[in-house]
Amino acid sequence: MRKGSMWFKRVNGTFVLDAPAPPAVREKTRREQARAVLTDAARTQIKLKAEEICTYCRRQGTFWEDADGEPWHMDHVIPLERGGSIGLDNVALSCRACNMDKGNQTPSEWRPGV
Repeated sequence: MRKGSMWFKRVNGTFVLDAPAPPAVREKTRREQARAVLTDAARTQIKLKAEEICTYCRRQGTFWEDADGEPWHMDHVIPLERGGSIGLDNVALSCRACNMDKGNQTPSEWRPGV
């Protein structure tokens, strides 16, 4: 059913707006899914695999914190909002400084030639 420029559908006898979720809602859902994948065990695995070294600047930290004393960040190499997967193969150990500077860029956009 259409009313003005909006479409409605009947669900259990009630009319509801028939529209896809806005991008912000879809993105939040992807982020929530990504957080579910990054369990404590997965975070530990990533830290040990990276040998507590930032993937980008290669500075050594400890198990709990980066070289600047900040908690480690789990960075999506290809950002979720750019179509990156929520799988662990798209997650890298990053110091806070590198992750904040990289933002939602891919590594090649952030530091061309790397």
